[in-house]
Amino acid sequence: SREEEFLRDPEQFFSPCYQVLLVRLPFCKASVLSHAYCLHPDLIRLPCGDITINSIFGLSIVISTFGLDSALIFLPYVLILRSVLAIASQEERLKTLNTCVSHLCAVLIFYVP
Repeated sequence: SREEEFLRDPEQFFSPCYQVLLVRLPFCKASVLSHAYCLHPDLIRLPCGDITINSIFGLSIVISTFGLDSALIFLPYVLILRSVLAIASQEERLKTLNTCVSHLCAVLIFYVP
């Protein structure tokens, strides 16, 4: 169904935005893309007009995606830390923090280049 297709390819959400931004541009170079899939960076290289708005839009999408990912990873750790610090026993608190630190290190290894 269309909903399943959208969930597999979330970039389709931004496709109408790309189309609106690209329709206003004059294309005077050869209209050949490097891939069969319509990539936004390839489309930005083709027009001979001002692409400032398109570049800002692409940059804002990347920054907002990175910011949302970071927030959705950071928030649960804050809540976990708050819960761990509420544990009365020092020994249980250290045991729990040890588990959380090892998990946090695994997440950092995965996300930090």
